[in-house]
Amino acid sequence: MKEILESDFTFFKAGQGAFYGGRIYDPKNRNCWTIVYDCGSSSSVKGNKESLKNEIDYFHAYPHHHYQFSKKNIIDILFISHLDYDHVSGVFKLLSDFEIKKIVLPYFTREIRQFFLISICAEIDPAAYLSVNDYTSFIENPYQFIKEKNSLVEIYIINGDQPPRNEIYYDGFDNTDSNDIYPKGERIDSGSITELANKDYFLYANNLQFFIQKKWEFTTLVKSAKNAVIVSLINCLKQKLGRTPTSEISFDDIKKLVSNKREEAHDCYRKHLNDINSHGLVLLHGPINFKFLEGNTLCSDELKMKFPFNKPLTINHFRWSNNINFIGTLLMGDTSLAQNNKIDFPKQLKVKFPYVHVFQIPHHGSFKNWDFGVFNDFQIGAELRWRLKLHTVCNFGYGNTYGHPSPEVLDNLSECIILNSQFLRFTTRYYVHY
Repeated sequence: MKEILESDFTFFKAGQGAFYGGRIYDPKNRNCWTIVYDCGSSSSVKGNKESLKNEIDYFHAYPHHHYQFSKKNIIDILFISHLDYDHVSGVFKLLSDFEIKKIVLPYFTREIRQFFLISICAEIDPAAYLSVNDYTSFIENPYQFIKEKNSLVEIYIINGDQPPRNEIYYDGFDNTDSNDIYPKGERIDSGSITELANKDYFLYANNLQFFIQKKWEFTTLVKSAKNAVIVSLINCLKQKLGRTPTSEISFDDIKKLVSNKREEAHDCYRKHLNDINSHGLVLLHGPINFKFLEGNTLCSDELKMKFPFNKPLTINHFRWSNNINFIGTLLMGDTSLAQNNKIDFPKQLKVKFPYVHVFQIPHHGSFKNWDFGVFNDFQIGAELRWRLKLHTVCNFGYGNTYGHPSPEVLDNLSECIILNSQFLRFTTRYYVHY
């Protein structure tokens, strides 16, 4: 039997949030691996919670016949880009509905984590999957929170400051036929961070990768937060609290702001936290070392279904031969491509950018995190653009008050943008021949 991997990855209908996931299937050995990147939605947009619930249920069932041998209640790896509410509010349900084997997330100090609490909107639904109290517990100690929900999960924490970004070196895959998804990178003694000491966490430097044999790659990069941005945010919050510039601000103070002056605190968040918000885990993943690849993209749009003259499904087929041996999906979370805050990607990562097939537009299409010149300088999808096969996906919710996506993003990417909202699901399917 030929060596083939089949995959099915989807940007689900999370609205003003993010939920991406899928499965990789080995039909010869009947192995299946399930991957998720972020799972959350803002409660400020009507219908978001219901849409996210339906999408998690859909993902659990995953009716695609190729995965009939998969264990539908298992997630092999859950990647969390950062701790904003609209990216993690569904994680509580995932922890309840699935057995999660590995969770990967960036390390934020407690001093930085506390500011993510302000990402809760004033209109949060009391019946949301992640309540204010649960989210507060999650922010206070996300690692302990996860372990309390699933004591067997392996938690991989990436320290974005170790080593410095210009020294990142990716070690590459092992010569192994193991069916487990295995990590590669520089392991750090967790005792180097007090709150992680003597805990069964896996702390890594900023060069963590995962592999399925020598056939699929998951490469991470974490951008850490800047001290100057944190200081400016703290000063803004002190003003809201009526404190002097030299006074201290505690986690309890942040909780009081969220409870009593949420809109004022949110003003500080919008003004200053954007830069901290844009620091998180970027993931590049895709098949490697293949002979040729074929597949299709599928766009299911509920808005089109309301109009009989529009087709509800749009399917695009493609095939690439062995002059390309890597095809990738680049997931950005809320990170930034703005000139004044762009990520310093290492060479080992940038060399693969021209072969990006699917690109997640940063931060829901916010103009603060976007620069078309930087996008072009990084050559993202350059080898596929001329084939008209690059897809740029914007996760946002119709009805959001942030102006997402921005007119600049819509104009710059008009030929290849997919508006992934609470009404549209975008799927990429590969049949990879080795």
